[in-house]
Amino acid sequence: MSETQLQTAPSTAETQLTRFVELVQGTDAIVWEMDAVTWRFTFVSDRAIDILGYPVSQWLNEPNFWQDRILHPEDRNWCVNFCALAINEGREGEFQYRAIASDGRIVFIKDVVRVVKDECDRPKLLRGLMVDITNCKDSIYGVSTEKSWQLSCERAAGMEVETVQSALRKSEQRYRSLIEATAQIIWDTKAEGELVTPQPGWSAFTGQTYEEYKGWGWLNAIHPDDQAHTAQAWETALANRTLYQVEHRLRRKDGEYRYMSVRGVPVLEADGSIREWVGVHTDITKRKQVEEARDRALAEAQAARAELQGVFMQAPAAIAITRGSNHVTETANPLYMQIVEKRDILGKPAREAFWDLQGQGFFELLDRVYTSGEPFVGKEMRAMFDRNNDGILEESFWNFVYQPLLDVDGKVYGIMTHAVEVTEQVRSRQELEKKAEALTQLTEALERSNRELDQFAYIASHDLKAPLRAIANLSEWIEEDVADQLSDESRQHMSLLRGRVHRMEALIDGILQYSRAGRVQTPIETVNVSTLLDEVIELLAPPTEVSIIVQSDMPTLKTQRVPLQQIFMNLINNAIKYSQRPDVRIDVGFRMGKSYEFSVTDNGQGISPEYHQRIWGIFQRLESRDKVEGTGIGLSVVQKIVESRGGRVWVESEPGAGATFHFTWNN
Repeated sequence: MSETQLQTAPSTAETQLTRFVELVQGTDAIVWEMDAVTWRFTFVSDRAIDILGYPVSQWLNEPNFWQDRILHPEDRNWCVNFCALAINEGREGEFQYRAIASDGRIVFIKDVVRVVKDECDRPKLLRGLMVDITNCKDSIYGVSTEKSWQLSCERAAGMEVETVQSALRKSEQRYRSLIEATAQIIWDTKAEGELVTPQPGWSAFTGQTYEEYKGWGWLNAIHPDDQAHTAQAWETALANRTLYQVEHRLRRKDGEYRYMSVRGVPVLEADGSIREWVGVHTDITKRKQVEEARDRALAEAQAARAELQGVFMQAPAAIAITRGSNHVTETANPLYMQIVEKRDILGKPAREAFWDLQGQGFFELLDRVYTSGEPFVGKEMRAMFDRNNDGILEESFWNFVYQPLLDVDGKVYGIMTHAVEVTEQVRSRQELEKKAEALTQLTEALERSNRELDQFAYIASHDLKAPLRAIANLSEWIEEDVADQLSDESRQHMSLLRGRVHRMEALIDGILQYSRAGRVQTPIETVNVSTLLDEVIELLAPPTEVSIIVQSDMPTLKTQRVPLQQIFMNLINNAIKYSQRPDVRIDVGFRMGKSYEFSVTDNGQGISPEYHQRIWGIFQRLESRDKVEGTGIGLSVVQKIVESRGGRVWVESEPGAGATFHFTWNN
């Protein structure tokens, strides 16, 4: 800007201001501004002196100047009422009335009014023009609905008083009709604040009769919870002669309470005393409902935010939010900060804050999520991380999610990181996998060993039995060849030799049976236990003096047949061998619990308690082989088969009282 321009600019502004002032002061009307709450003038143009004769200072300094000085006494009531209504509704308009000049002249005024509102949409200022229309002989005094609350004044020079009074009556009728038709309730009271005249608007809305609302009876239509503060506000306004403003709930004639905004102003006499009060009730129920809905929504949003904040702060996971394409850390929860406690990350880009993650793919993942808007879920991701900020990278593993955050337009503005460290779990699993691999190898080795053992047992059995059979056969041949030369003692020795051979063969069979017990898998089939026991008894072919009683309701099982058969054969055979009495009785029974519990009971010599555990060991016997033939392997085979299938086996016995062998068997 040039120096000339700098010098000209203030001059131009001053010229424009001068022209504006000249325009306002030169207007053939009174330009005015008034406070919308106190109704006190804040600006009046000099034309006021020419039209009404009052000095501008009087307009500005005297309270209620317009009501008490300007308005004609006969126009004062309805002018104030309609002005209050227009202000309350925030409507612009124009109306006509009679004004009293300083010299007592009646001046007909057309007042054009505009309402200026504050930032809360409440009336703040009134601005307008008062135009002298006294020379308009055909002016009409009344109400027009073509403009917002426009009032027309019908007056003419030389009009007879009777004609004027007639016009006033018409104006009053129109005013009353307007009150009854409007959605607002317009009211007026005496100086003491009591209703002493009928109020059509009040009756139409509340349904109260004049007798019910006169005096202070109107308070009964107010909601009980609002009566106290309403009465207090009214009494305060009466005492201080100030603006009456309050909100309360008013009962409509259908019984519904409606929210009302109430505004009342005092109309003062020339001496400053209150002549009357005028006011208006405006239904603000819809506004209140909107406000309440807004407040509820706000409260819910705040509660949700607080809940979300609580989840964020107390989450058992590390959570952080980054913003922008550089992934600047904006906030993080305590667990996240605990992980990175020895480095400053807030407000820093990810590549700067986490330098140690360079080249590990994490930043590229963040970039991809930010540009694509698609989340990323990582499982057991390996990270080399300087946890202690000492330059040493430690291996760790993480489950995490990169979740894009979208703005109202659906664009990505940031990323939420949700991470859980699983280092211990991964290492435990890796260790478990190593142990499982070692166990697999051990199992395979054991299976090979078992196969080799089976093969060895079979070969050993065959190779050991072959010479035994040869010895037995040779002894028989010798005995046959030299029968007439052998003494009785020699024959007894030959018989004893063959007995030892048979015993050795039985021992070899028992060892082979024990080595296979619990390892040989046979098919699962339906097994009727009663039928199975019949077959066992038939195979054992017990002597006639042995009585075997089987419980009648033996179950039918889905199980392996051969192992169960082996168990019953060994237990029943033991009972037969060790009974050592002429009347042997063996009972086979069962009962149902968590699993099937079978029992084999005999009436033999019994077993002392100190041997109850010992008898299950391999080659353990309570009687010598010379007394009772056996290998000492049978009970060991029973125990091994039962325990390999998750069952248990035990004995109950006392010396001389027989013995009961129990075992459990899963179906």
